[in-house]
Amino acid sequence: NCFSLLNNRRVQGTLGPEPESSGNSFTLSFEVDRELNAAIIEEAHVLDVPVSRVYFAVDDDPTFYMPLDWGALVPLWFLGVPLNPQPKVVIACPDRNILPWGLSAPFGLSIRKAAEKLNRRIVFVASADLGHAHDASGPYGYDIASQEFDTALLDAVKAQDLARLLEFDLDWLKRASTDSYGQILNLYGAIDGLSFKVELLSYEVPTYFGMMCAAYDPV
Repeated sequence: NCFSLLNNRRVQGTLGPEPESSGNSFTLSFEVDRELNAAIIEEAHVLDVPVSRVYFAVDDDPTFYMPLDWGALVPLWFLGVPLNPQPKVVIACPDRNILPWGLSAPFGLSIRKAAEKLNRRIVFVASADLGHAHDASGPYGYDIASQEFDTALLDAVKAQDLARLLEFDLDWLKRASTDSYGQILNLYGAIDGLSFKVELLSYEVPTYFGMMCAAYDPV
């Protein structure tokens, strides 16, 4: 019943090969920013946000790593692999089935405060798909709420007004079958009150789920 921070010395994961692909796969491994993890814990506790550090086996032994799934691997492939030296990472995982949505923005704020405390320049990645019920033949079936949610989110991003998400109806969100509500509230908490400009890079519905990519830069 809390946000979890992966806290082994390293995280690692593999994507592929997919059955319909040519057999390609890739494996990524990153060092964890445990100092920033500790600072996030401190700031979250000040804001009464439940956060814990999660370990696998021997946390100080680099041969033991916390596994990553596609939600972290895909953005890290584009944002981490090309950099030399590679950045240290913080991987946060919410308990979406139990945690109140009202804690999502304060958790994002705790990340910002931790970075400020350590005088760190960080990149915040909110990784998730949008509505999952765009296609009747998909695993979630069809519900107009998916299209409505995606449109409402796109409008909020374009207007630079993520606070709108705080007014979204929770039953409607369930119908939309979205993964992204909490993560974007994390982002809102991290940048609220600061001066950022946004660039909407893309939006598409490749199969049964919506996908958006937007970049926020400080000004």
